[in-house]
Amino acid sequence: MCISAANECPTNEILRGANGTFTSPGFPSSYPNSVTCTWIIEVPNNYYVELAFNVFQLETCVIPLRCTCDHVEIRDGRSASSPELETFCGSNKPSSLQSSGRYLWVEFKSDWRTTRRGFDATFKAVSRK
Repeated sequence: MCISAANECPTNEILRGANGTFTSPGFPSSYPNSVTCTWIIEVPNNYYVELAFNVFQLETCVIPLRCTCDHVEIRDGRSASSPELETFCGSNKPSSLQSSGRYLWVEFKSDWRTTRRGFDATFKAVSRK
C-alpha cells in the first residue's frame, strides 16, 4: 500500500501535552518533494515549549543563511502570523529553542528538487520559574 505525501504531511496538526515527538514525513527515509507540513504544539497553562531536534538532515540551500530550499520554520505562537523565532535548513542540528508562551508553530517545507532524511523532533513543557 502506498501512502500519498498529502496523507503523511499534516496541516495545523495540534500536538498537545507535556511532551511528545514528531518527524518529517517518511522519516527515517527521505521526505517527499513539494510538501508543506505544519504542527501547532500546545503545552499546559503556565508552561512554555522547549523544542529540540534529535536528527536534522535537510537539503543545503544555495544561500544557507536564507533557507530558500527545504526548511523548518518555527514561530512563537499558534499561527503562521506569530513572530518568527528561527528558520533552519541544511544538516547542522539546531540548538534547542523555547517559546515565550504555551504555543509553538512549526512548518516543514520541501521544494521540488533534492530530498534528505529529514528530522526527528521532541518537545516538552518547561515550567515557568
